[in-house]
Amino acid sequence: MKKVVIIGASIAGHTVATALRQQNKDAAITLLTQEKFSLYDKRRLLDFLSGKAKEKDLMLATEASYKENNIDFIKEAEVVGMSTHKRLLHIKDEDSINYDFLVICSGTSFVFPQISGVHKEGVFGPASLTDCKELSKFFMGDSFSVSGSGDYALKFANALASRGKEIRLFSPDGVNPQDLPAGIELMNTEITEIIGEAEVLGVRIKEGKIVGTSAVIFADKFAGNIDFIKNTGIETNNGLICVDENKETNIKNILACGSVSYNRANGNSPKSWDESAQDAQILTQVLANKIIS
Repeated sequence: MKKVVIIGASIAGHTVATALRQQNKDAAITLLTQEKFSLYDKRRLLDFLSGKAKEKDLMLATEASYKENNIDFIKEAEVVGMSTHKRLLHIKDEDSINYDFLVICSGTSFVFPQISGVHKEGVFGPASLTDCKELSKFFMGDSFSVSGSGDYALKFANALASRGKEIRLFSPDGVNPQDLPAGIELMNTEITEIIGEAEVLGVRIKEGKIVGTSAVIFADKFAGNIDFIKNTGIETNNGLICVDENKETNIKNILACGSVSYNRANGNSPKSWDESAQDAQILTQVLANKIIS
């Protein structure tokens, strides 16, 4: 019996696990997530932050549903390393897990700038429900700083402004002021330092001025959650895992799909929820055939 291990339980990983089970009743399928939750709707994270949706409104699957489909669902499992030669995954504070086939659907996160203080409490790159729940603990504060020049930064600023918070949007590349709703102050500069002892008290901007804030959100550039593949020889491009049209990497029996993957032939653009699900369907068919052969 072949063992398939899937890293990441958002829409891509969930789709691979459930679709593969429909095609193959015998394979051992393990689905790993670093979070405390089963599948939830990442498209509604901004609704959660703005207060339009509660946590329960985002949930799309249950642990019981995986058990019913004979899928071993393991939450709070952080993969910290791996051996492609031994086909082993190293899990933080847990035993290693072996695999015959590995599917990487670990997703992406916002990239923090390389400035002093980014690891202080109160600095966020909210790309997950876990991140957003941690950010919500700071809602007692009055002012928030959002850094970024793209659509994501605008949406986060808007979600927080809808809660009546004072928002400063730091956008070094510029944003059209007409795109900003009331309650958001545009600052055409960049943050160069996070001020505070253990937690955030303010930010220093390029001009040297210090601006007080309750929390800082970086929402601009993305990179794949792939620290665990260091020194494995798995090919990457700009922080994403390279795959061919079959979603296969350059290492035998390791596949990848969803936002963490980069198509060698076609290049890449940020994948939507639906595109990640389509990616997963293609991978599942390839994987099902490989297991049989």
